[in-house]
This record gives sequence, C-alpha cells and structure tokens, in this order.
Amino acid sequence: MKAMEPLVAKGSSQLIRRRSLGALREIDAARRLLGLESGGPLIITLTSKDKAEEIELDIAISSSRPTYGSWPISSDSMLQGNIGYLRIPEMNGNVGVIHKAMGNFSDTDGLVVDVRGNGGGTREILLALGGYFINPRKPAIVGSIAKYKLSKKFDADHLAARYMYEEGWEGWSKRQKSAIRRAKSKFKPTWKAVGEFSDWHYLVLDRTGHEGEYFYRKPVVILSDSGCFSATDIFLGALEIFPNVTLVGTKSSGGSARSQSFKLPNSGIEVKCASMASYRPDGRLYDGNGIEVDIEILPQAEDFLTHGGDSQLESALAELGVEDLEEDFMEPLIINNDFDKDASILVHKVIEAVFSGDYESFKSATVLGMEKKVFKRFMKESGNNKITRVWDSGADDFSDLIKSKFKETFNISQAAIGGNRSLCFNFTFFISSIIIRGEE
Repeated sequence: MKAMEPLVAKGSSQLIRRRSLGALREIDAARRLLGLESGGPLIITLTSKDKAEEIELDIAISSSRPTYGSWPISSDSMLQGNIGYLRIPEMNGNVGVIHKAMGNFSDTDGLVVDVRGNGGGTREILLALGGYFINPRKPAIVGSIAKYKLSKKFDADHLAARYMYEEGWEGWSKRQKSAIRRAKSKFKPTWKAVGEFSDWHYLVLDRTGHEGEYFYRKPVVILSDSGCFSATDIFLGALEIFPNVTLVGTKSSGGSARSQSFKLPNSGIEVKCASMASYRPDGRLYDGNGIEVDIEILPQAEDFLTHGGDSQLESALAELGVEDLEEDFMEPLIINNDFDKDASILVHKVIEAVFSGDYESFKSATVLGMEKKVFKRFMKESGNNKITRVWDSGADDFSDLIKSKFKETFNISQAAIGGNRSLCFNFTFFISSIIIRGEE
C-alpha cells in the first residue's frame, strides 16, 4: 500500500490507507512504482492467525479493472431484541425511504443506522433523519459551520446546495436563529482561513414538518468506517451531537469541501479544488480529520465473507442491550400459519421452490401466502407488535419492508444453492434459520 500513497490526495491517515488499498486494483501500477517487472501473475501468501499454516496462491492478473461491490450487503430490517436497522448506502435526495423506514421503527427499543462505506452525496437524508431526533421541546441544533472562498465564479448562494446560509438569512425561524446565536458564541475554529472568504454559514437541524415525523427518544447507534466521506462526514458530525446517539466502528475519512472543477487553459488538465472550509460546531475541521467514534470496533476478516458475521453490528446491538445473539440475529420472519404440516415439510417446500426458481411457490410457504383476511384475524388475536409491523394498514397489505426482506432471502438462498440439487438438503438448516427459526 505504501507504494500507492503518492497517487492519493493528502488527507487523514484513514483516508490515505483506504484509498491506497483501493488503488492496488492497479497492481501493475504498484509494481512500476516499486521498480518491479509488470505483467506477470500475482503470488499471494495467506497465513493463519496462529501462523501455523500458510497457503500460496498464484493468481493471473485480469485484463479488466476489477470493481468493488457495496458493503455491507444489507437492507432495512428488524433485528433481534426489537431493534430497527436502517441501512443508508449513499446520501441522496430520496428522503421518502427515511420516512418510510422510521414509520416502521416507531415502536422499536433502539435503532442502528448503518452508513459504512457511504462515500457521500447530498444532505437531504441528514435533515430528514435529524428531524426525528429533535425534541420539539428542546432547541434546534447547528450541525455544521462553514465559509467559502470568494470568487467571481461563485454565486452569493454558493453553499445553498449544502443547506447552509448566513446568520442573516430570512428563511431562519426564531428557534433556528436562537440555535445559531448559541453556536456562534461557542465557536472557535481550529484553522484560520487564509485569503478572502465569505461570512459564516450554518447548517441547522430542526423538525421538518413531515406529516409522519415524531420524536424518536430511544437509543441510536450509528455504524461508521473509513468509507464514510464528504456528506457522510457531515451526517456523522451532526448526529453525534444528540445525547442518545453513539458512534460505533471506525473513524470516517474526513472531507467536506464543496469541491469545484477547473480546466487549466494551456494544458487542458482538469483540476478539482476545495472551495469551502467546513467545521464541526466545536471548531474542528472535517478535512484531514474525520469523525472519531465513541466505541472503536475493527472489522474481522471473516466479516467480509458471505454469512461470515458482522463484528461491528454485533457490538452495536450489545451497546443497545441485546446480548446472547443467535447465529442469525436478524428478526425471525413469520411463516404461513395456514400450514398444518410440521416444520421440516415446510422447509423442504421452501427448498424446492428456491431450487426451481419459483418465487411464487416460495411466498406461498411464508406469511405472504396467507389470505389478507386470515392474516388480519391472526394479527388481531396475537396482539404481538412484531407481527403487526408486518402489516401496512394504510395500504391494507403486507408492508414493503417485509416483502423486500422475503425477496432478499429468496435471492440469497438461490445464490447459495447455485442450482445444485445435492446441496438442497445440506442447505435446509440455513433456510430454516432465516424463515422459521424459533417457533414451529
């Protein structure tokens, strides 16, 4: 990785490490920087933890540039212990996803917000989620303070796209103006901007007025890693101010610059430069630092394997009071109570559906196979809030969350079997743990 560091822009140590590691996709570039011959195979030596075993792999170099997949591969879910799990893989303007998820999580005993690997984007999701964390009886909160480099190329509202405005902006409410005055009185920037800059601009978190918004007062854990950058740094830095929020994982990479692209007139080379100095409310710069976590948990190697576990998520659940995790600690999904046969027969029906690629048959063996009137009667008689969350009363149908979870389960199951019937019976326990574990 050291060989690739000259190719990475200056920044925090965690940013340099992550991007240097990513640059190793261009392995021949690393070889050239080290003065080694390029083009040959790559020899990798794997050593066991106890150093008792070694395996040497001779790997041919691909002619195409490998790409990364999203990690962690997950979606909004209910976890063991009545904990909501909100996965945010990118920062975009799709706030409807946030409102829908928070509607499902209103009765949970805690919330995990997972932004690991989120390289940034825009700030709408921060404002939407922050609205649920604001106590309507308490003041609004300033989440970030910044100023931008003055230039003829920039309009007066240069930071409006970042939802940041000067103290005198007419759009502030009295409540928000009060929050700005308090933040301003305590703000002491650790780095003095050099040159001509604008006045200070403020990002304020407050209630948004969305019809489904409520005050989520239960404990929240946000999962972070060095893949968090730009708008995700702002997300972490703003939400960590709330007293019920704990950051778990590893430090973010640190970057918030309102970058601008310029083309040099003679060479035509395009250069990207920062136009904004961005600070946390306590005066620390985002750039070159990142957001530290309250509880540092390094990922384990097996966490990156399919079904290999998730050390950071397990630690988040422990912080929320969930102990003695089951092997598959996702909330058990409800099976179809119309079936009178024992669980083993039901599991084999699921296996056969997965093998044949028949999702409709797969659904028929789950709660989605129940008639609506039968399920609503079952829901009413059970009185179990975990069951009622499966139903969307507004749509008079099963919730989109549970539908997507079953579809995800079906796809994972198909991928694991890979069309090999001989694996089906060995795969029974895996399917059982996802579909019907806990109660027959």
